[in-house]
Amino acid sequence: MDDDSDWGFLPPSALQLIGVDLPVHCLLRARLVCKHWQHVFAPVIGSITVVPEAFPEQRAVSTIATAFPKASNVLLDLQDTFTTGTETFGASQSAGNTAAALRSFTSERHSLSSSVPSRSLVTRSPSPPAPISTTPLPHILGRSCTQLRVRLPDSHDIQHFNADPSRCWDYVSAVLSTHGAPLTSLTLSTTPALEHIHALAKLTQLTSLALEDSTHTVWGVEHASVIATLTNLCSLTVKIPVVRSRLNEHPPGSTPGLLTCWTSLTQLTRLHITAMRYNYHASLVQLLPHLSNLTMLAIKAPTTRIPWPGTDQPLFPSILALPALTHLCLSLIDHVMSPSDWLTLTHLTRLSHLELTGSEAAPGMNMPSGLALLHVTAAKLRYPNSMDLVRVAGWTSLQRLDLKFSKFETALHQVQATARAVAGGRWPAQLHMCTHDNRGC
Repeated sequence: MDDDSDWGFLPPSALQLIGVDLPVHCLLRARLVCKHWQHVFAPVIGSITVVPEAFPEQRAVSTIATAFPKASNVLLDLQDTFTTGTETFGASQSAGNTAAALRSFTSERHSLSSSVPSRSLVTRSPSPPAPISTTPLPHILGRSCTQLRVRLPDSHDIQHFNADPSRCWDYVSAVLSTHGAPLTSLTLSTTPALEHIHALAKLTQLTSLALEDSTHTVWGVEHASVIATLTNLCSLTVKIPVVRSRLNEHPPGSTPGLLTCWTSLTQLTRLHITAMRYNYHASLVQLLPHLSNLTMLAIKAPTTRIPWPGTDQPLFPSILALPALTHLCLSLIDHVMSPSDWLTLTHLTRLSHLELTGSEAAPGMNMPSGLALLHVTAAKLRYPNSMDLVRVAGWTSLQRLDLKFSKFETALHQVQATARAVAGGRWPAQLHMCTHDNRGC
């Protein structure tokens, strides 16, 4: 590298990349590089990462708003904020055992992190952060935050790093209480438990909500009820966990309407839901005809021995009631689509993107001959057989096709089917076809 390089005048695109990859407390130090850097980040940084333990005092927090006035997208990283290791270090320090505690903390962190790949842009520091209160400091998110993403400890962090999810949620609830009014978008890496779900009830201005991982959460009726009050939602992503609640679970075959309270979400245009239990799926099928403004629908079927989608609550007639649908993504697990299910898709005249994942053990996707989805421009199919691919050749508007064959389809069959489809297809010349082997995408 040239020693005469002037680091003070990097192009705005490079400075923006620096801002994306660095947490905000590191950006504040980067502003000290030179006078140019002190001012240049303000207009280009729209997204920041806040690690609360890096701001033990209000004086440090106050610099966030002045340094990054346009930072409307904030990632609040609580993955390492409330851990037993942090508290143990503080206790040992007060007892005069600072060196021993630091060696123990560093050794434990190093041994665990070496066997576990990091999932965060912020690497786990060998030196423990100072303990913080579950009451957030004022303006910890800055003054312009309208889109908030919260990274919370997952099951692995709880098991191996002694993370305290209860204290994390106390902190998040306090943040939403004091900083929630301007928010239009909220993404939580884990779903709140019953005692914290009501923190979302006051965020009636939200237009986008995503509740992602739910491996250590019991989903109850209260979750659905609170979401139903957020009537301005346009986008909703929810994962309903496998864990069963004795208070809220109903016997298979019943239709308790657990999600039908969502009929109040009339402005919803994007819905992505993983309904891992049959009862929730059945009520979702009841709900769909009331969400007539949906343009994007993604559903993962429940893992159950009960036939899905079930003769009492068939899914595809409900999808037919969504005339505005342009994107459809279905993970069918063990359900094999019938010819009538495929025929339903031909009536969705605005459907342009289709993603279907079937069972790898099933004999293909049961695609009928002569089927023509004339409006689909992009398709992603998982585990079709050779004949399915030949029949896709009739989809004349396809511009992008992404395929993954079952392991039971031999390589020879895959090559022959692909060749026949390309030779017999009436696709445009610019079609992009992508196939994946059985070792992964």
